[in-house]
Amino acid sequence: MECQSGAGQNMMYNFKQQASQAFGANQRALASGEWALFCGDINQDGVVDGLDFNDWESDNNNFSAGYFSADLNGDDIVDGLDFCCGRRIAMLLWAWWRHRGDANTNSTQNT
Repeated sequence: MECQSGAGQNMMYNFKQQASQAFGANQRALASGEWALFCGDINQDGVVDGLDFNDWESDNNNFSAGYFSADLNGDDIVDGLDFCCGRRIAMLLWAWWRHRGDANTNSTQNT
């Protein structure tokens, strides 16, 4: 998910302080009271899936450095650390969808 400030100029922000620091409220509150950004949707199609891996792989193979959507951990380098971040997110989403599907199946069978 693309995230930017609404100010329209280059500035330094601490996006962990409050949701209003990011345009469009594209953050979620953590238990610690800090705010976190989403990552994993590298190709910006609204879904974290294998197509995102293809874009990550291309940027990784080109030794991309700087501001790239495949730089999931924000260290200005597209590398294996970003793949680890994206893989973890994909696994969490898969587990959530599977659990959701099991819950829907169980409720249908019990009626």
